[in-house]
Amino acid sequence: MLLPTIVFQALAKNIRSLALRFTSKTSGFNNITSSTLVEIVPHLPSFSFVMNFLHKEAFLRFTSATDVTGVDYPKRTLKQRFQINYFLLSYDNSLRARVVASTNGRFPLVSQTESFPSVNWLEREVWDMFGVSFINIPICVGF
Repeated sequence: MLLPTIVFQALAKNIRSLALRFTSKTSGFNNITSSTLVEIVPHLPSFSFVMNFLHKEAFLRFTSATDVTGVDYPKRTLKQRFQINYFLLSYDNSLRARVVASTNGRFPLVSQTESFPSVNWLEREVWDMFGVSFINIPICVGF
């Protein structure tokens, strides 16, 4: 079930105000510090919607993806063995976010190259190292 847009706008305002409350002030501008990292763990079916929302929402404007990492937890249940972490950056608001997707590796994740073109190569690395597939990734071949 997708939440109405008004709920996401309120969420965006809360994320921004919470993160900015912990931002240190130096030289008259907000520094991006470890205290401005917001962790978001959406359910897998709404993962692409949340990523698109973070990119386009005016209160957040996460315009850059700085890293995509994969973590293998062999002792976890098969449903959530792999954790894929997307690290996003909002230059306008001095915010960082880590968006987490957990998967078993059998069902592909939707590539985020449409919103964040820089993840193209990084998603290929996750695919090559962990075997987690992505849908809609341009020409996904091994190295």
